[in-house]
Amino acid sequence: GPGAIARDEFVDVGEKHDEHRSVGDKFSQNGKSDEPIRDKLGNARALVSRGNVYRAKGEWNRAIADYNLAITMDPGDIDAYIGRGLAYKDKGDLNRAIADYKLVILLDPKSAEAHNYLGIVYGDKGVLDRAISAFDMSIALDSNYAAPHYHRGNSYYEKGDLDRALVDYSKAIDLDANYSVAYYGRGNCYFDESKIDEA
Repeated sequence: GPGAIARDEFVDVGEKHDEHRSVGDKFSQNGKSDEPIRDKLGNARALVSRGNVYRAKGEWNRAIADYNLAITMDPGDIDAYIGRGLAYKDKGDLNRAIADYKLVILLDPKSAEAHNYLGIVYGDKGVLDRAISAFDMSIALDSNYAAPHYHRGNSYYEKGDLDRALVDYSKAIDLDANYSVAYYGRGNCYFDESKIDEA
């Protein structure tokens, strides 16, 4: 999977950016232009890393600009498309995020991460059946990837299918015992089921 992008999507973005801070700050301190990156490293990887820092700081337009330049330098850089898709998603431009994840899937049809991110954005748009299909594909590609189980659980929960949501939240926890939001989702299912039982 993409090494520069956290597999755990949008939940812990604040924590995830620290791993990229030293690289990004080296090139963005003093507010200078993109020239230091072109002159010193001359590659798209540095731009993706700096874009990840900007994205983690909530500076989506700056992040998108770096990802765009990285894509211009290396049109096959999957991490740049994934990063840009995350920035578009965080910015609320869901259609552009979807377009970027679809591009990643064209470049790498076996990218479980891209299918997972695509599902998240479909879920944000309220297109739950498409979200579930994307999560299904992500899980088919990597059954040990906890995130699509969790997010598919969210989609089932939103559809009112508590049984399937509970199975997915539990599977996410089985795969990653530290996946705290999956415990929260599972707790909501138990709570909602107890309310149904009382009725």
